Amino acid sequence: MVRPRSETPFVAAVAGLAWILLSAGCSGKGSEQEGQESSDTSVESSQTEDSRPAVGPIVILGFDGVDPDRVERLWSEGKLPHLKALAGSGSFSRLGTTSPPQSPVAWASFATGTNPGKHGVYDFIARDPSGYRPEMGAVEYRSPRYGAAGELLSGIDGANRRRGTPFWQLVSEAGYAAEAINVPYSWPPEPLPKGGVASGLGTPDLRPTNSTSTVFTTDQDEPVRSLGGVRVLRADWNGDRARLELQGPRGPARRRSTVVVEVESLVDGAGGVRLTLPEGSLELGSESWSDWQLIRFALGPSTALAQVRFYLEEASPERLHLYVSAIGAAPEEPFVELSHPPSYAEHLVHLSGRYNTVGWEEDTSALNAELLSDRAFAEDLLATMDQRRRLTMARIAEGVPPLFISVWTGPDRASHMFWRLTDEQAPRYDSKLAAELGGLIDETYEQMDKIVGEVRAALPKDALLLVMSDHGFHGFSKQVHVNRWLIEAGYLKLKPGGTSIQQADWSRTKAYALGTGQVYLNLEGRESEGIVPFGERETLLANIEKGPAAIRDGEGAVVSSVSRGGAIYKGGASAGAPDLLIGFASGYQASWSTRLGGVGAEVIEPNLKKWSGDHAASSAAESEGVLFSSRPITTENPSIEDLGPTILQLILREFPGGMDGRPIF
Repeated sequence: MVRPRSETPFVAAVAGLAWILLSAGCSGKGSEQEGQESSDTSVESSQTEDSRPAVGPIVILGFDGVDPDRVERLWSEGKLPHLKALAGSGSFSRLGTTSPPQSPVAWASFATGTNPGKHGVYDFIARDPSGYRPEMGAVEYRSPRYGAAGELLSGIDGANRRRGTPFWQLVSEAGYAAEAINVPYSWPPEPLPKGGVASGLGTPDLRPTNSTSTVFTTDQDEPVRSLGGVRVLRADWNGDRARLELQGPRGPARRRSTVVVEVESLVDGAGGVRLTLPEGSLELGSESWSDWQLIRFALGPSTALAQVRFYLEEASPERLHLYVSAIGAAPEEPFVELSHPPSYAEHLVHLSGRYNTVGWEEDTSALNAELLSDRAFAEDLLATMDQRRRLTMARIAEGVPPLFISVWTGPDRASHMFWRLTDEQAPRYDSKLAAELGGLIDETYEQMDKIVGEVRAALPKDALLLVMSDHGFHGFSKQVHVNRWLIEAGYLKLKPGGTSIQQADWSRTKAYALGTGQVYLNLEGRESEGIVPFGERETLLANIEKGPAAIRDGEGAVVSSVSRGGAIYKGGASAGAPDLLIGFASGYQASWSTRLGGVGAEVIEPNLKKWSGDHAASSAAESEGVLFSSRPITTENPSIEDLGPTILQLILREFPGGMDGRPIF
């Protein structure tokens, strides 16, 4: 691995020691550590016997997108033995999810124990009623800031749109150590008096975006293309060498910093290359991944330390195709806040090796754009799952705090991208590829099972183990252009030549769609050019909600449910909720263009992307997650909102009255 001058074994050792000191009292291991504890940092020394948790440590393993039907099918095939054993000695249940059943919404309810009407997250996409434009629904990012002389004032930061306090923060504030690793949309990480948070999905790269990778290729004539999550640059390759410029974060005067990557063919007959970076070089074979590489970007008088991985698809005399992962912050010098305390992320690297710090870990955009191969994506996904297994086991080996959470997103990403290889009727089904990778989704479930078995064997006998997912999954073979339906029904009027709601004639438009199945009224006094009087709101909603349920594709229903936001969302943040929420039947989802306000030519079209499984705009009643527990669950129909109150009741013997969930034991 290329190692910048600033990273030395001594620095890594000091980082590990810093975290141990900051988390003193969490592990209870080592006489030297115990001797350094004070009444301010030690859980044991600051608590009486009566104030300790009534249970042993609580460990929650989260697996995004695990579907109960697939679990039960794999059980019937004699697979997932560790999960079956856990269910046999404790409980297995379907876990109710949120409306809509998607990650930012569901994980916000997991964290806060509340419905979206209280935490305020309704979708990946939110709408700005002043301009009818899409914006990020869960987090917002801010670029680095510089002073008049170009000096760095602050790195990349931002805000979480979620309202409410995560239950792990409440546990920590009550005096018990809590740790949360990779919980989706826990960025920026919440400050904990005891314990640590390493943020997950939602953590930006250094551009800053949700995740933007780079591809250098000879396959295009234009210098640069942007394909929604991938930046594609023409490589001037003379058959054996190229000089490539990788863009990093913005520096003073908003100029992009760059690092030069020299590529030179190896005379090995296998198509390998030598990549020369500013502080070292590495050799990379064809169709292979590099380890994580550290790169330093110059930002005026300051610098930003980043980490990337390379994948070389081909380096022949005729063609070069080199993929570079999204540019993530390095935990040693985090240009993006990665954890609280900052030493926590660095300690995790010290424990088990470097990990992907960009929240969207698996590059679905590059695979969707046909710029990363299916095999490369699958290799990266499984490697990421295994890295988190090693990280989790290493942290547990140090000692389990009263509350420990670790989350994997691999099952979700495999289901999104490889569902097409499990359904011969899917538009992108490929029999040859199915023979090779058609079992990837099941493989992530089997990896989950092995992780559960390994964790369970390492826990003390009095530990409570919960294994959960935030939602289930469905096929996605056809896309529905909701705005096209609204046009045909007379509710949305476009200006001549208009292709999205940004070209709507708002003086005649009564409703529009934005996001994954959300419909908004053009309400007077709320939208900037609203025309629908508030007194006509209920009548208009009653008329509109009848339409989606009547959409047919042949003889089949396209929509399973239509809900009013005012009926399902309750709380102080409900003003931002959609007026109507469409829940699509299995096989259908809101179209790609609908999500950003587009229109489309037909109401229903085939989904021709590799992203072929989904859940984000499905009916919540048909998209439940899973919940396993090492102790019997005593309530019926548990929901994702119940987990926070359950943990607080067990550890603190009470939970805040504003929570919507209830304990499951």
